Amino acid sequence: MKRLTLFSAVYIIIWVSSIFSAQEPVPPDNLWLKAVEITSHNEQWTPGYMLSSVIVKDKKGNVLESEDTEMRFFEDASGEIRSEVISGGNNTSASGSSDEKKDQNKKKEEDESEKQEFSINPSDSMFNTGVQDRVTATATTRRQSIGDLQAIAYEFSYRQENGETRKGIAWLHESTGMPLMAEYTLDPLPKHMDAMQTKMQYSTQSVDTWYLVKLEITGSGGFLWIKRQFESHITFSQHFRHQVNRDNPDTE
Repeated sequence: MKRLTLFSAVYIIIWVSSIFSAQEPVPPDNLWLKAVEITSHNEQWTPGYMLSSVIVKDKKGNVLESEDTEMRFFEDASGEIRSEVISGGNNTSASGSSDEKKDQNKKKEEDESEKQEFSINPSDSMFNTGVQDRVTATATTRRQSIGDLQAIAYEFSYRQENGETRKGIAWLHESTGMPLMAEYTLDPLPKHMDAMQTKMQYSTQSVDTWYLVKLEITGSGGFLWIKRQFESHITFSQHFRHQVNRDNPDTE
């Protein structure tokens, strides 16, 4: 399992998940195509503020490490997106035998060499226009309310170029097709992971102000006899449009 500081590094480079499937792509239906169109029209939205919380626990549920980070993102004079850490702190519980600590250090060294496995790029979405030839999506009969909106569940599989596949459920607004929420796991799972689940929640304001507002990742895994659980919660807010013409930028 990846160490806590790795997750922190990943979140710092976020601008917002990966897939190998033997299936042939299935032509998307009209509602899924609407979701793709909405995503395309809202690509310029960028979060201005991010708050993340990461917790690592042992197999008994005792907290070993935790870290909270606040960041802001802004557009500089050249139009590039910059980031700034507002606050951040790591709390580590020093426990375990000397042998266990040696194994943890060895595990951390392996984790350091595998950072790319956990790269998360929020713009790399199953709703992006350019990846639809590697996406299969099938409407189900499942329905639920998300906020004040009625949503339909789609089972999807998204094969990424790196050989990983996201498999899960996407909830689309039943009339507009606006993505409201998505939950998925990776196939195959990253090394040393026994389980991993990602949940993404999106703005429900309108099809013209659609963007990621919350990301949750939970999982468990281990190395030798060391077992760990982790959970991370990230919220995004104060979104603005990142655009070349910045005379009158929209803000939310």
